[in-house]
Order: sequence, then C-alpha cells, then structure tokens
Amino acid sequence: MADLHKRAGLIRFGVFELDRKNGELRKRGVRLKLQDLPFRFLAVLLEVPGEIVPREELIGKLWPNGTYVDHEQSVGSAVYAIRQALGDSADSPRFV
Repeated sequence: MADLHKRAGLIRFGVFELDRKNGELRKRGVRLKLQDLPFRFLAVLLEVPGEIVPREELIGKLWPNGTYVDHEQSVGSAVYAIRQALGDSADSPRFV
C-alpha cells in the first residue's frame, strides 16, 4: 500500500480514505459500505502498510481472549468483503 498518508485518525491510500474516528471507508469522498469486522481488519492491515500481518496477530487484535469465533471463516469473509469494497482481487491484488 504505497503512498499511504496518516493524519488524525485518517489513513489515505490510493483513492481511499479510512476514517477510524467515524468508522468509515470512503472512495474519493463517497462512503463505501463495509461492516465492522472487515473495517477493523483493514485498519489493522493499514497500521503496517506493505507488510504481512501474521494471522495470529490479526486474531489477537480482532478478538479478545476467550472470544470463540470460527477464525478461519471470519478472516476469509473479512478479506472477501475488503476486496469487494476496494475493487481488489485475489488474482491480482493491489491492496489486500
């Protein structure tokens, strides 16, 4: 995610802007629909742009100790939702 700009809760990458304070993802100022878990997942990824975040670290940040979730299914669903919102693909990923 080259060309990443962070400022006061806003993270800009490409034509997108993640607003952590208001819980919004925008493309050229237009709000995109993204549920809470994929939003938080994307925010974790944007903390370290260009780096691979280990699955265990993602799980630790997204679900507190003791929370039972099918992590494999949840992670896969979140990645799918993020790719849909960003217009990204698994075959030629630009962001995720």
